[in-house]
Amino acid sequence: MKRKDKLRGNALILFFFFSSGLTALSGQGVLKDPLIPHGEWSILSVTTDDEESRLRSRVEIIGDRQDTYSVLITGPEETTEIKLRRADMTAFYLRNLRGRGEYSLESSTLVQGNPEARPGEIRILDTTSIIYALRGYPFSDPKPLRITFLSTGDESSDFELSVMSAGKENISLRDRTLECYRLELSFKMSGVFAVFSKMVPKTRLWYSAAPPHYLVKYQGQNGPPGTPMTTMEIREYSGWR
Repeated sequence: MKRKDKLRGNALILFFFFSSGLTALSGQGVLKDPLIPHGEWSILSVTTDDEESRLRSRVEIIGDRQDTYSVLITGPEETTEIKLRRADMTAFYLRNLRGRGEYSLESSTLVQGNPEARPGEIRILDTTSIIYALRGYPFSDPKPLRITFLSTGDESSDFELSVMSAGKENISLRDRTLECYRLELSFKMSGVFAVFSKMVPKTRLWYSAAPPHYLVKYQGQNGPPGTPMTTMEIREYSGWR
C-alpha cells in the first residue's frame, strides 16, 4: 500500500454536498454526554484506494463549569478545533487551519443562539463535527433521527439526511476485536436529484459499544457517485491497555 505524508483535505467530508466546513447543532436533548475523559486521544488511519494517511484527535474538558469538550483534530496539512457542549453534544465553534508550504488558510465559525430543533431531529452546519456529536447518540434506546442543515433551511432542501442504528457488530482490528454499535447515514433526495438517491451508498460509522463510544471505524464515499470509498479505522486509543 502506498502511503503519503499528506491528509486529503476532504477526507473528513462525509458527503459531496457539504464541503464548506461548518459545525453541528443538536437540539431537544436528543444527544447525551458520552462522558469522554479529559485528555482522551486516538489515531486513525484514513484510506482511499491505496493511499493512506493519519488523523490524530485529542479531547479536553474546558470551561469554568467544565461543560465543554474541545476536540483538536490534526493531519499533515490541516488542523481543526471543535467545541461541543457536554450536556447535549451541541457543537458551537469550529476553527480550521490549512497550511500549504509558504502560506496557510484559517477560518472559524461561532454559532450564536440555539436554533430550535424538532423532537427527533439534529440540526447540522458541518459534516466533520457530526462524527464527534454522534458519540452522544442514544445507543441504549435507538431511534431514527432526521438531520437538517441550517445553511439550507428545511423548506428549500432537495435532500434529507437521516441516521439510524443498525445494531451491534464486532469489528476486528490488527490486534484486537471490539464490540461496536453501527450507525448508518442515508440520503433521500427529491426534485431533480431524486434519480441519484439509490446511487449514493450509505455511510456507516462504528462506535465502541462501551462508553465513551469512541469512533472505531468509518466507511463512506468521498465524493460524487462513482468516486472511491474512504475508510477510517482506529489504530491507537488512549483507553487501551
